[in-house]
Amino acid sequence: MRHTESDRDKITGKEVENMKLSLKGLGCWFVIANMKKQGEHITMQCIAEKTDSSIAAVRTAIAELINKGYLKREFIREGGIIRGIEYVIVA
Repeated sequence: MRHTESDRDKITGKEVENMKLSLKGLGCWFVIANMKKQGEHITMQCIAEKTDSSIAAVRTAIAELINKGYLKREFIREGGIIRGIEYVIVA
């Protein structure tokens, strides 16, 4: 299930059923998809603030999404120094 930037918000119920994620992982995926659609930076801190969740809970959900291939990390660099991590939906 690959989505382009323009159709990512048109996911069907059947596709959601096929994602095989925990409720926490699925919820996190939708929060990230919505944040990306709004043009927001996707960081653990931003997700935690938006969902009133702990960083530990967000970290667990993100790890699940990465392990199952639905999310990837991109390092934010300034002058060759890593300044942060942003998360990107890949599936």
